[in-house]
Amino acid sequence: MAQEATSVATRCQAALVAKGLPVAAVYADETKLKGGYICDTMRMVIEYTVEDPTLPKNLVLKMEMPTSNDHQVAMDLHLYDREWHFYETLSTMVPVRVPKYYATLLSEDGKRKVGVLMEDLCLPGAELNPALDEAGVLLTVKHCAQMHAKFWNNPDLETKYGVSPHNGPWFNPSWREKVTGHWPEFRTKWATVLSPEALEAGDKIIANFQWVQDTISSVPRTFLHGDVKPPNMFMLSGNEPAFFDWQYIAIGKSCCDILFFLVEGYSIEEVRVLEPKVRRAYYDALVEFGVSDYSFEDLLRDWKLAAMYFPVYVAMWFGTVPDEHLVDPDFPKRFVPRCFDCIMRNGAADIVPDLKKREE
Repeated sequence: MAQEATSVATRCQAALVAKGLPVAAVYADETKLKGGYICDTMRMVIEYTVEDPTLPKNLVLKMEMPTSNDHQVAMDLHLYDREWHFYETLSTMVPVRVPKYYATLLSEDGKRKVGVLMEDLCLPGAELNPALDEAGVLLTVKHCAQMHAKFWNNPDLETKYGVSPHNGPWFNPSWREKVTGHWPEFRTKWATVLSPEALEAGDKIIANFQWVQDTISSVPRTFLHGDVKPPNMFMLSGNEPAFFDWQYIAIGKSCCDILFFLVEGYSIEEVRVLEPKVRRAYYDALVEFGVSDYSFEDLLRDWKLAAMYFPVYVAMWFGTVPDEHLVDPDFPKRFVPRCFDCIMRNGAADIVPDLKKREE
């Protein structure tokens, strides 16, 4: 373990020096920071060859975790690639607070990108995984709307900056194959928890998942964080939300970020109260930040699409993993009912066209 930490520290030093920073040495703080299912996150202590108070004393290293049960899934789904790509290419462009990017960590043979060094946001007054009241939720939603509005229908996202739409190669056919492959097992496992009507809606969504992917990728569309939730946020002093964990960046319907934020972060009872307020505030913020030719009725339809996409993908994934392989065994028990309650209360599956009619 010590030898591995030394190797990582040495490569971090080389990466920072290659970026022009006068680094004399790097040491790994063995205390793990906020981790996830597929990545290691640790603080790196930086020493310099010069005295300069503007240089960071600590950075955060986020790197792939080959020992994770989901490492191969992460590789297959390009989760690592997307996050490294965000920090290298897009992190300075988004109009929301994100950790500043410093360097990319390479594998020992120098042939692969395996991590990124970024700003440590554990600043005075910062709260990781903030407990957001209604005002905090609406503030977060407004910041997301500002980002969505900046990239609204921007063709450069795909052609210049290399971001994939949800029916592009980062997600298709892998996501469709994953949800359709898991559905029979999922349906059996959750049959006593979900209503027959919810399972029928699931049948319809899974059978038409390619249509969902294609439609959610159609214009109007924008840049998405993909996994907005309190555990992927800091609330900095001055009530400024900061966002990290950019593994699911994509081009798609803007409200995907907002709907998932609610489903992932709050109970069914809380979301039923928040949802109409959030939708209205989000729409008003889009208009405030310059989005036009997009009606509230358009948002309501896109909201249904969003309910059938990322929440369903997450439910199929974690809803079929054995409890002993989960970092949080209670997560599927919380998330799956929330996902399908969202689908049912919004009548999401009602907008899926009849498969036979489409084939004709």
